[in-house]
Amino acid sequence: GNMEELLPAERVEGLRQMIHEHVARGDVHGRIKACISEMLAAGDSDMSEAHIRQVLRERGLVDDVLKSLGYAHESTPKPALPTAHVAGPEIALPLNVFKRYIYVSFHGGRAFMETRSEGEEASLSLNVCFNGQRFRGAHVLACTEPSFTEGFLLEIPASVSSTLGSAIPDAFLACSEPVHIVVLRHELSGDTTHIGTHSLDWRPHVLRTLEGSTSAFQAIEVFGIGAASAVPVGVLHVRVDVLPGPAATMDVAIARSQLALERARTVDAERIFLVYAKQWWREFLEVRPTHNQRLVKIFAQDEQGVNRPASAFVQPLDAGRLLDTPRAAGRFVALMPLDRAAAVGEMGNSGRVEQWAHAHSMLCRGKGDVEDHAVLLCSLLLGFGLNAFVCVGTKLTASAGNRAVAHAWVATLGPDGEVAFWESLTAERFAYTEPHPFRTLDCLFNHRAFLANIQPSSSLSECSIDIHNELFFKAMSPDAIRSLDRRWPAPPLLANPLEAERMAAEHALERELRGFVAEVRAEQGLGTAWDAPLSRILNQALFAYELQRSTGAVAGNEEFQQAIKTYIPQGHTFKGYPVQYTHTHGGRIFAACRAAAACAEIINARGDQVSHALRVRIFAYPERVAAVWIMVATKYRAIT
Repeated sequence: GNMEELLPAERVEGLRQMIHEHVARGDVHGRIKACISEMLAAGDSDMSEAHIRQVLRERGLVDDVLKSLGYAHESTPKPALPTAHVAGPEIALPLNVFKRYIYVSFHGGRAFMETRSEGEEASLSLNVCFNGQRFRGAHVLACTEPSFTEGFLLEIPASVSSTLGSAIPDAFLACSEPVHIVVLRHELSGDTTHIGTHSLDWRPHVLRTLEGSTSAFQAIEVFGIGAASAVPVGVLHVRVDVLPGPAATMDVAIARSQLALERARTVDAERIFLVYAKQWWREFLEVRPTHNQRLVKIFAQDEQGVNRPASAFVQPLDAGRLLDTPRAAGRFVALMPLDRAAAVGEMGNSGRVEQWAHAHSMLCRGKGDVEDHAVLLCSLLLGFGLNAFVCVGTKLTASAGNRAVAHAWVATLGPDGEVAFWESLTAERFAYTEPHPFRTLDCLFNHRAFLANIQPSSSLSECSIDIHNELFFKAMSPDAIRSLDRRWPAPPLLANPLEAERMAAEHALERELRGFVAEVRAEQGLGTAWDAPLSRILNQALFAYELQRSTGAVAGNEEFQQAIKTYIPQGHTFKGYPVQYTHTHGGRIFAACRAAAACAEIINARGDQVSHALRVRIFAYPERVAAVWIMVATKYRAIT
């Protein structure tokens, strides 16, 4: 009776409509009539509305209605759970009464033949992304029939939720974003491999539910990556539930027709863009026949073997509080290792398969190819409000004998014409006017524009970067770019668990590395004395190193030098070896350090009053990416 007082006015009508629909299609009317008849037969003289409501509440009818709607019997809604790990179809979760969710539950897998472990244990995990929500599943043993038994609660967009309780499915049909599922394989060594992907359209599942389908689970094929994109690598058993259940008043036949029309419109839009792109390319070649030798990347093949316009890969990505500055974003992307996809039976760049990963896939596996790094950095810089573009051209590379090789990087264009180039593999930032390794610029693009260089020379030493001058760059129609399929919004970044556990992880790694140092020295008959104050001083240097890498600023060096000079006694020698890794595997770190001559000299130091110091500083970035800085040092008095 106090619904108007407890709820906002704009919510009341929608809630009343949902209750009305439920009462109308169930046996609730009959139960209410039976209850009133029993009251009259018992001689109950109080037939006021308030008394009838009280009797219905006491007999559990109100609770039954609320439970069937999926609502907790409380005056205020409970918050939605971000995820849920339950295996059965009976889902008892505290849901926000004004929202709807899809609950995607997995009930095992089969035919994962390529994931079987031979001689070593490995694990598989499911990763899910939908509507700006991402979740990582638990690790299960890698085998032919992995035991995926968990579920993910995903909130449906508000505009869609409001129409699931009405007969008009427009907004419901407009939500074409699928649930993106990534299957990863994790080795004991820490390596992660992306083995398969599936894009799950959840809307047909809703329609099957409305039709009263008896098939609770569906087998979906997970397809391989790159060259194996046409081959299933396994099958997942999945069930999709809508919570609370949608109203049965939605016309399923009309909805199915609309979905078919949507697919037809998507195909037509892709065909129209292809026709436009071909015409644009002909015009581009007419300007200068030698343009066919330039690296103009209109289309790129994604991980599922689908050719997509390059601009469709870029989406502004808001890092929120997880990355403080654009340069920190550059550092984050650079910390993700380079992973080049090779053709089957091929080695090196000659057998490279060019495929551009979905942003969600790259974030899940934590590594990617050159183009993946550039696209991710461009998306992040756009999220910081910069006018960023992915550049395609050539770069001088030492590994190729200082030859210019095809490359992708990022450019930011300032409002006053200033241009900066960002190397996404190293986080280096170059002003356009200063020396940089990039040699030619053939095209650049972002989510709003695609431009090709039509100047006589694409050499950066000879051409202009004035993208607004039609004599310098040929742009695609903004309308054509806007028409591209945007079902894949940028996935959110996940907070790094290392941030909360950073200090514990640092202490644990320090203890492990100290044990290795002491063991090596003991084999030589040498003792090991650890210098705690010196170790604390080393932390200043490690922080300054990361600050310099992430921001370009040099800070703290003067204070560090003063602290070292004050602490090291007269006549003593100080030696330090700083190094940075992207993992916390102590054995691998110590093996690499010991192989470095400068570090081995410190570990094996001999002299009078020898003491050692070791400090670990972990800088956590999103997606389990981390810069792990370590400094091993010693101080001693040399004996001549």
